Amino acid sequence: MEMERLTASGPVVTEIDTAAPDVVARAKSVLEPYVTPWHAEARYPAKPGKACEDCPFTRWCPDVAERRGT
Repeated sequence: MEMERLTASGPVVTEIDTAAPDVVARAKSVLEPYVTPWHAEARYPAKPGKACEDCPFTRWCPDVAERRGT
């Protein structure tokens, strides 16, 4: 796999071995704090915010209704 980083001096392409134990361990350590709460959540609630104001799907979203108190 390749990763391209954009730098001030131009793009830098780096090869990454996604099966290498050190790469897997580092990826797990970075992603785990984000994934663990989501994976443990049984309901997967939405977090309504400003983006919901013009979303055409809010009429079907129970989390928006709860936030609005309707």
